[in-house]
Amino acid sequence: MFAAVKNLASSVVSNSSAPSIEAMGAVTDHLPVYFLSHGSPMWAIEENETAKFFEREGKNIATIADKFDGVVVISAHWETRGALLGNPSVKVTAKDGNLDLIYDFYGFPRELYEVKYPVSGSAAIANRVINAVASKGIEIAADPSRGVDHGFWVPIKKMFDPSKKTPMVQLSLAGGGDYAFHLRLGAALAPLAKPDPASGRKGLLFITSGSATHNLRLLNFENLNSPPDAWAKKFNDDIAQLVTQTSPAEYSDKWMAFVQKDPALLKKAHPSLEHLMPLVVALGIASGAGCTKGLWVHRKMYSNLSGAGYRSTSAQNKYRLGPPLPGTYRFVSPADPGFDAKVIGLDARHIAS
Repeated sequence: MFAAVKNLASSVVSNSSAPSIEAMGAVTDHLPVYFLSHGSPMWAIEENETAKFFEREGKNIATIADKFDGVVVISAHWETRGALLGNPSVKVTAKDGNLDLIYDFYGFPRELYEVKYPVSGSAAIANRVINAVASKGIEIAADPSRGVDHGFWVPIKKMFDPSKKTPMVQLSLAGGGDYAFHLRLGAALAPLAKPDPASGRKGLLFITSGSATHNLRLLNFENLNSPPDAWAKKFNDDIAQLVTQTSPAEYSDKWMAFVQKDPALLKKAHPSLEHLMPLVVALGIASGAGCTKGLWVHRKMYSNLSGAGYRSTSAQNKYRLGPPLPGTYRFVSPADPGFDAKVIGLDARHIAS
């Protein structure tokens, strides 16, 4: 369960040297692949900087809404038990009609438990996910009864107009913290991020939702405007450096080296790994979908809690997206008009049955 975090509305540490929105373009032949740090459930009803970012990025996505058939969300808050028993597997919501919201937290204001948002489920999208994942030898099952947790609906509520009835599904993680499995899961999903000329289907938009740092016991609740501690800043910057300075073709090897480099820091930033695993899946998707470079754009820290994210693009330049927005990473290539080598750099569980 998510402990109450009621006041993550105001404190932001940003990098003023990040490239301006106007200076950046985003062009891709595959649909964007997102990693979002979803933060507190309160971000669903508060207008803090991250909530505003979700809203702006939603407007960005709306400009290419005719390019995708649906949305697949992978949240930190749904893990299957299979991996804990030595048999990694995943599940996907598989139901038409509205998916119920799961209020998987406690101690928050009543209005948060009264949030309503009609999520348009899709058995057809679920079947596409099942076929792609199963074709790579990964065990996956349909779950027609599960709703969507706050790692899904906090950002989605801000990003998507419910009147558009965009088809959506949620895909689980496999519990147990298996990095190699989740990289392989991402690679299996990657073809779905592109259109399929043979079938005439459009691609699917992938949004992964976790947190680049997630140790609530070391969060300064008394002053979320306080600078992050050195360990939190280092881990956040190290993640960004991996995303931006590594060729996506090398993500798997680089990631495995990264998580072995400083186990104590990793444990401090993520006492449990569920909020990190959505990023691992996103790296697998981005690599398999043909991204060519990672460009760091901006970061936010709420004390020791990261608000970082990224968005992917690639070199073929078939779909023009809006400009990247504060709080994202994205993948680009030198062919992307938004690519600028000068700005690449850093100052840097919810177990399911």
